[in-house]
Amino acid sequence: MIGEDADLEAMHRAGIRGARVNLETEGDHDIQKIKRTAQRVASLGWHVQVFAKIEILREIEIDVPLVIDHFGLADSAEPLLSLMKKRDVWVKISAPHRLSVDARPIIAALVAAHPDRLVWGSDWPHVPRARRSPERREPFEAVDDAAALALPLPERARALVAAAVAKEAAALERLVEPALDRKLKELSPVERGILLMAAFELKNAPEIPYRVVINEAIELAKSFGGTDGYKYVNGVLDKLGAQLRPDERRQRN
Repeated sequence: MIGEDADLEAMHRAGIRGARVNLETEGDHDIQKIKRTAQRVASLGWHVQVFAKIEILREIEIDVPLVIDHFGLADSAEPLLSLMKKRDVWVKISAPHRLSVDARPIIAALVAAHPDRLVWGSDWPHVPRARRSPERREPFEAVDDAAALALPLPERARALVAAAVAKEAAALERLVEPALDRKLKELSPVERGILLMAAFELKNAPEIPYRVVINEAIELAKSFGGTDGYKYVNGVLDKLGAQLRPDERRQRN
């Protein structure tokens, strides 16, 4: 929470454009804190970032952009997509280890539906769990992996992120749709996201064998999609492989 005596105008001049409300760390469920914060920053055009469970976030009605921290600890993409459809809501892709489920299908669905309303952030340094001086910082947790955070993103991951940031989803949809037997919007968010990411790799990553792209997509669909969703994903990507990698496919056959 912003202190009652905080000089918001001075903070705005310094470049600050948002306020964060953390209801989760201390188990606080008072949504009035979120509403009061939103009212205080509305005239400055700030957003409000909230760390709270998705059940609490559903109850929030504020007149400023809402950024959902740590996926709202949701166990699927559907409640997040529902909120994003209704109003100016963004989701911060961070702290997947805090979820009780694998975050990958959630991220895939969010990228497929709203690539322009996602932000990324590290989960370190962590919000202090006890009062401490500014000089003290909470150390890296094991999940943060300091060595990994010091490395550049792998080229493949960077390309996938760039595709979302560059809002390539619409072009990928146009690429995928001719291979479908139904409208893209009728697919589940998970299978739609898997198809778009695989289509991006088939089109832009020739160094990855097309069967590897398809097999990885099938495994994701088996783990996180519908019962027979992986069969549908396989069929669609096989058609795309013939279109985008004809020489490679002929050599394999």
